[in-house]
Amino acid sequence: MTGRQLNIRLDPADRDRLEALAFVRRKPSAALAREIVLEYVTAHEGEPGMQSALASRAERDRVDTAEAEAKVTKLRGRK
Repeated sequence: MTGRQLNIRLDPADRDRLEALAFVRRKPSAALAREIVLEYVTAHEGEPGMQSALASRAERDRVDTAEAEAKVTKLRGRK
């Protein structure tokens, strides 16, 4: 999962810090970003709005997946 998939926008300085931390921890920056986001979500999952935000994200993921599957099916039908 990339920062784009997580819908994260980092300013250049924050991106540099993430890259440096990923280098020190010997992990890809995308994996480190995912861990940071999951830790945050887990720590704050009971807060107002978090459940609805997660549900909204899950719904967008389902729609994106359905659209991608439809495109693949359409492309396979052209062969």
